[in-house]
Amino acid sequence: MNIVYNASAGTGKTYQVTQLYEKLVLEEGIDPRKILLMTFTDNAAAELRMRVACRLLKARRTAEAEDDDEQTERTILALSRLPSAPIGTIHSFCTRLLRENALEAGLSPGFSTLVGDDREELLNHICRDELLARLESDPGFKTFCSGAHIIGGGKGFGTSITETVPNLISQAGSLGISLENAEAMLPDPQAAGSLPDFSGILDRLRELPKPTPDAQNVFQCLEQNLPKVGNVEELARILLEAGLKKFGRGKGQKPISDDFWELLDELDNAIAYRERFPAAKAFARHVQEVARQFRQRKHDMDVVDFDDQLQMAAGLLNSGKANPEFQYVIVDEVQDTSRIQFNLIKSLWGKSTNLVICGDKKQSIYTWRGADPQVMPDLETEILARENSRLENLQTSYRSKAPILDVVNTLFASVYGAKEYSDTAHLKPNPEFSTENEKPCVEFLAPDDGISDLPKQEKIAAEMEAVANRIQLLVSEANEWKPNFRYTDGFTPSGKTNSYCYSDILILLRRTSHQSALEQALRHAGIPYTLGGKGRGLFTRQETRDVSLFLNVVTNPADIYSLVGFLRSPWVGLSDETITELAWSEEGFSGENLLAHFATESAGKDARATRGEGIPACPSAQLIQRYRALLGTKLASELVRMLIGETGFDALQAGLPRGVQRLANLRKILDWLRENERGAQTTPAAVARKLAGKITTPPPVPEAALLDPAQNAATIMTVHGAKGLTKRVVFVPDISFRPDSDRGFARVFVDEQKAPMLGIRVTAPDKTSVASPGFKAANVRSKEVRNHELKNLFYVAMTRARDLVVASASVGKKPEGWLKQMEPLLESGDIPSIPYSSLRNKPSEQIQRVIPTPKQLTSALQMLTPPPEQPKLQRIPATRLVKELNDERGIVHTSKSAQNAATLGSLGHAVLEQLALNDWTGSVSDWLETRRDEFGIGKTEATALKARIEQTLAMMRELTADMQEIRPELPFVLHDGDRLIDGTIDLLCRSAGGLAIFDYKFTEAEDAAVTDAYRGQMEIYCKAARKAFPKAGRPEISLIVVSAQGPRQVPLVI
Repeated sequence: MNIVYNASAGTGKTYQVTQLYEKLVLEEGIDPRKILLMTFTDNAAAELRMRVACRLLKARRTAEAEDDDEQTERTILALSRLPSAPIGTIHSFCTRLLRENALEAGLSPGFSTLVGDDREELLNHICRDELLARLESDPGFKTFCSGAHIIGGGKGFGTSITETVPNLISQAGSLGISLENAEAMLPDPQAAGSLPDFSGILDRLRELPKPTPDAQNVFQCLEQNLPKVGNVEELARILLEAGLKKFGRGKGQKPISDDFWELLDELDNAIAYRERFPAAKAFARHVQEVARQFRQRKHDMDVVDFDDQLQMAAGLLNSGKANPEFQYVIVDEVQDTSRIQFNLIKSLWGKSTNLVICGDKKQSIYTWRGADPQVMPDLETEILARENSRLENLQTSYRSKAPILDVVNTLFASVYGAKEYSDTAHLKPNPEFSTENEKPCVEFLAPDDGISDLPKQEKIAAEMEAVANRIQLLVSEANEWKPNFRYTDGFTPSGKTNSYCYSDILILLRRTSHQSALEQALRHAGIPYTLGGKGRGLFTRQETRDVSLFLNVVTNPADIYSLVGFLRSPWVGLSDETITELAWSEEGFSGENLLAHFATESAGKDARATRGEGIPACPSAQLIQRYRALLGTKLASELVRMLIGETGFDALQAGLPRGVQRLANLRKILDWLRENERGAQTTPAAVARKLAGKITTPPPVPEAALLDPAQNAATIMTVHGAKGLTKRVVFVPDISFRPDSDRGFARVFVDEQKAPMLGIRVTAPDKTSVASPGFKAANVRSKEVRNHELKNLFYVAMTRARDLVVASASVGKKPEGWLKQMEPLLESGDIPSIPYSSLRNKPSEQIQRVIPTPKQLTSALQMLTPPPEQPKLQRIPATRLVKELNDERGIVHTSKSAQNAATLGSLGHAVLEQLALNDWTGSVSDWLETRRDEFGIGKTEATALKARIEQTLAMMRELTADMQEIRPELPFVLHDGDRLIDGTIDLLCRSAGGLAIFDYKFTEAEDAAVTDAYRGQMEIYCKAARKAFPKAGRPEISLIVVSAQGPRQVPLVI
């Protein structure tokens, strides 16, 4: 049976899907491994698997209680097969299919998936380098760039070249299109209009009984010039220079005016496009080359991204190279499907396979990341066209109370129209929910008279203050401000034993531009809150910025901006007056003067002369110098942890608003630092640069999760992140807005003949622009989709609440956006309007605070149990320990060299690590280019390493040719008395004869000096290897010394 579930918001979609799954397994006896159940997020997939397991377990217990042996055996068998049942995301299914058929797909069995920041960084790196190279080599591309924003965001989404090209590649990927032939996808110049077309306009004007003066001018210009001109382009130039105006006011003239100007505009655009076509083709060549390099780089790295997985999986299925035999394919949240995912679903849906889709067209809100809202209607049409199919409309809401549903139905029947929001889309109340005599459960917080005259920021602040006041009234006031019924396993009367708390509240934002004003209002009102969803929370928080400031100051002594920020931060806490005094010179505020106060002692005479001879460095300068001295022996995360302990930074954060959240974020950023210190020998400077980059362009990493389920805090998140979420009370602020416009200058689309096209708008330095054929029509279609998605976003926001929905706006000159759609219900009184002013100064219960006396406080402190003695266990890196031992023995440490030389050595280590991970295959040049930015190495310096690394690569291939296993960058921890020694072995290999350790040393020292300096380090590595592989015997150790004369193997006997 092929089934379509149209599941409106809150109607138990997941319940329906898992109930069907249970029926198929237990009643129809289908093997769970023959049912493919797919959804679109890892969390949703985990929930589906858990619910299926719970259903089967419950069925087993019921069967056992009823002594139904046959059903018991069936459930036991189903549960035993469930772990291997294909329940997961579409991408996890594709990964599994490609792993099983890797060679047929042209992949190695060990391929990995390129996702998130790694994919973005690689693509952006290619885009940037190709852009710079093409500006030098392609005059047409330089012409195209003269009228475009090259880097950054410009004035709107996707308006720069560096943003647009990755977006185009993502657009094309979601459509299953390759941009490696982008130049061929760009339409050629086309003829537009003809002299007979303008003759037709002239004849229509001649028939007008009373033409207006503007119409008469057009008539005369056409009549005079049509007989004289030789071609239509000559006529167009004359008409455009004649200063003609639109003439639609007279009777019967508007259609003629519209046709005339449309014809003239098309002709003008066609002429201009032909002139600028070489520049457009140059941009298309740039896109084409970026796409080619991106594919090639992924191939060299043995990785695929999500779009590759979908396309390759569909190719395997369509070619018959892979033929998974499923009896049922069930797709949840199908409204979020992209066109390439649609193709994959179609490939899985064979003649003997049943297809079940479940979703809600009204909740399709992800077109910006490739979802196609037309996929669900297309699949529904194809399913219902087959025999043995059915449609089920799920309408009973198990989420919201009836007063909310009444408003939602009335509102969205108007928003969508009666045809789209028909009776089958209306939400019906659950008959088991009783909310008789309930108050209105959808409210609107309205600005008072006079608010509209305030500046924009003050209006926004007033709205957010009203939101905070309404939350306080809901949580702490009398019943007049609360719904009569609160959800607790059904709706029960609210009261002292069933009251609201902050954790009942969800604040949904359409956009995050007003989030800071909202957070400020909540803090001022003393309302605890947390940021939910997959927003960009972690790297926008002040505690993360403070950590970044410290690392920037320590690793980059010339960074004046970070230094000022660090001195003003809680780490140091200097006042602006003190910082100004430190920086003051005869000429005024001097950055150089300030830097001199904090220069390291190695800066010598120049720094002391600038600071003043004999003037001691201030305490904060001494602190910075101490931490700079530790750079060679401490990781970035260790430096931060030490400074936290020294300054009490964590205690200070705990005492600030949202203290628990701030501490959790601090722990999460420390985890991030540790994670980014792994792998290649990454310096603190490289980690600091990477963290600063994340703060400049925050990735979608949420704040740290607060795992205490009793945490009493309101949640702030975007509407996009809230789909599938339910809360008792939902606030939807900022509902009066102008829809965002799309200023993008390029687009990938499919024309009416289903051919892939690249549309481009070329802008000249004077800001005049011309579009390729089809681009304007594609933009119109895109705008229609965006406008419809905006309606869907409103629907999602209004259907998250169980008890109460509170909307608000700071209205400008006139209502816009969602408020305009809500206006009829405000005027009718179906949605009550509450002025901001009525929410202020409401009396609340006074909390009696008892302040202890000094004697009581002393007595309480004496009663405290003393803290347990902390174990004296020191954690120390192996390299630092060996350096200390060598210093004691008077051995010169050969790696002590200029910072740049050490950094070049770290880059060499990183490249050799990647080559080892890929079985000594890959391009040394590519890896140097990919990794050099991470270490702050210029292209010339990196190129100088190429020959040495290529020679080392040849040597390592020969040395490891007979090895059964090679393990690059093997981390270890050794417990040695009161010390924990940690480190990383460059390369550990296992052969039939035992273990071999190889350690790279980039140095010009003689063999004897190298062995003396690193013998202690190799002894530690030997112990670590024997601990990891106790039966393998004593390993053979070799230092691979890489110098200007080439690499050489230096055996070391321990």
